[in-house]
Amino acid sequence: MLQWETKFMIPILGAEELDLHKLFVEVTSRGGLERSTGVHCACLEVISGSARST
Repeated sequence: MLQWETKFMIPILGAEELDLHKLFVEVTSRGGLERSTGVHCACLEVISGSARST
């Protein structure tokens, strides 16, 4: 039987593990990458997962 051994490294941001699923949900709820990182950058909101933009 063939076994696959895949090792994933969890990204670290600010000395904390980054929850990639939560990041995906926050970015997509704000309209995607372009809208989350555009002129009115919501990067800090996306990372903290706090306030929602309208």
